[in-house]
Amino acid sequence: MQATGVWEAFVRELAQPPDPPGVGLPPAPPAQPTAAQAGPAAELNAAFSAAEVRTGLQLLRNGRSAGSSGLPAEFLRYAYGKPFSPDTPAPHRLQPALAELYNSWFQAGAVPDAANVSLVTPIYKRGDAAQPSNYRPIAVGEPVTRLYAALLNVRLVAYIERAGLRAPSQAGFRPRFSTQHQLFCLQHLVDRATHLRQPLFCCFLDLKGAYDRVPRALLWQALQRLGVHGRMLGALQSLYSNAEYAINVGGRRGVGVRSTRGMKQGCPLSPTLFGLLLDGFHWALLAGAPGAGPQLACGRSVPDLGYADDFCLLATSPAHLQRLLDVAHGFLTSVGMELSVNKTCVMAFGVAAAAAAEGAAWSCGGMRLERVEQYKYLGVTFSAAAGIAAAFPALSGSIGHSAPQGEGEALEPVPWGLGKVVQVMLLWLLAFWLLAHCAIPGVLDLLGLEREELASHGQALVHLALEVGELAATLGILWRCLRGAGPARLPAWRRLRPGLRWRRAADFALAMASFPLVEMAAARSILWFPHNTDLWGDHNLLEDSLASGNLAAKALYFVAIAVCAPIWEELIFRGFLLPSLANHMPLGAAVAASAALFGAVHFSLQHFLPLCLLGAVLGALLVRTRSLAACVALHSLWNMWVFWQLACRAAGA
Repeated sequence: MQATGVWEAFVRELAQPPDPPGVGLPPAPPAQPTAAQAGPAAELNAAFSAAEVRTGLQLLRNGRSAGSSGLPAEFLRYAYGKPFSPDTPAPHRLQPALAELYNSWFQAGAVPDAANVSLVTPIYKRGDAAQPSNYRPIAVGEPVTRLYAALLNVRLVAYIERAGLRAPSQAGFRPRFSTQHQLFCLQHLVDRATHLRQPLFCCFLDLKGAYDRVPRALLWQALQRLGVHGRMLGALQSLYSNAEYAINVGGRRGVGVRSTRGMKQGCPLSPTLFGLLLDGFHWALLAGAPGAGPQLACGRSVPDLGYADDFCLLATSPAHLQRLLDVAHGFLTSVGMELSVNKTCVMAFGVAAAAAAEGAAWSCGGMRLERVEQYKYLGVTFSAAAGIAAAFPALSGSIGHSAPQGEGEALEPVPWGLGKVVQVMLLWLLAFWLLAHCAIPGVLDLLGLEREELASHGQALVHLALEVGELAATLGILWRCLRGAGPARLPAWRRLRPGLRWRRAADFALAMASFPLVEMAAARSILWFPHNTDLWGDHNLLEDSLASGNLAAKALYFVAIAVCAPIWEELIFRGFLLPSLANHMPLGAAVAASAALFGAVHFSLQHFLPLCLLGAVLGALLVRTRSLAACVALHSLWNMWVFWQLACRAAGA
């Protein structure tokens, strides 16, 4: 008996929370749409048609718990009879009766008491199992009542959306909207602020028990403002006027407790009704803090983003954010909501915001708020320095653990699109051409030198200067183009993981074993294109310098060919291009495409085939090891092999 009393008190606390003092619906700001702008809402009060009931039956979900009657939703959904002929669909036996039943409820503005009882099952979360506060209440209503609520919800949503009465910043439980829209909007505002070098401040609000705190009198007032009246308003109120909760533990039902406050749990209407009441939050922010949020190109201010009860405030200065917090606290208090201050956090995105946030402090309702560097918003981690890119390592790990291909088969996602890939590669090709045909020749002209007339060590020094210039240009372009797109590192640059060193060493050895295949491809290319430059490039200068026996020249060439060239070529092709392409095409296609471009940019038919093969080997090594350092090492070994062959040819000549 004592246990029964504890659980009944648990249900009573859920159904009848105390009303907060001073609750009252704030006046509608001028910008908030109202019924006068929406036009007539007479269609809300029409009788339900058979087609509406048929559509509503498809909204019932299988496998859900039955209500107190014990009848599951499948009993209503699949009550089909035999078709009258092979050409006609099977009739639904209960559809006419359901339409008549719901129209009687709709016209009377009443729901029978027996149909408006929800069974509450406590689900253990964590902590002391003897404490009811460590349980999550899950309420399940009657399927016949859930279907009625679903019909009302479909009609209400269609009217509200068609009339444009929802707040544009709210995406929760709306048709064609999802959490992805709000995540995209927030990241876009972060990217825009970074690009324009403007500060962006964000406060993530955490509402305490928001669904259970809704004052129903304010909800009906908010609906009337939007033009909901007559039978529709009466039908919505009837679902709450005699709603009851009863505890259900071990198959035993407790005494029903009348619900007096909050939204009904498990009801299809609850998310919509809650959103319509909280839409006033957006309009209150626009009226109370005009111009505080970041401005779009069209001139519209965006002071907040919302998904159901998950809100974030957006401001361009610390003072504007504090003003938004003051307005938010006033509105939420007026509608009976309470902020969980310990979970409400401020984040300053970007360098400009971080500098402006130094020494700043924010408070809400007299309680100081914490400033954080990371926050999980709608299930995705955002960081002050990298935005949504902070979530990529965790998401990549999750994908890697669930991928059927096995560990090592997926590259880490990158936070930029194809437009950024085209920009980087065009700038890199331009820098490549300018260094080789303008910068180096221009410096030699200023010095009054001809490259062909330089001594062997002079030739080597020019070659090294070209490679160092390419390395500097590559690093500069990647830093300049990618610094606002995510973390300040290339996604594939990481060390070999300790637990997999021997396996990675085997992958590296296997990649080295492909060198003879590259040699064979080189020999075949020379036969196919005998009049083109051979594989080793412009040997008239390089081999002559090596043949001179000048040790300084050999050392300079070695540094250029075996050190500088592998670093910048792997940075641009395997460090940037391959992971970027893998975001938009299958991994094998990305390896092939990056290898083909690697061979093409050497601008030699003799070079193309062997370098394509070498690029494919390097790409496969990156996929297997996830280490750009391994690719640089393999590329360096290949270039050493080429350098040694050139030196041997020069010595033999």
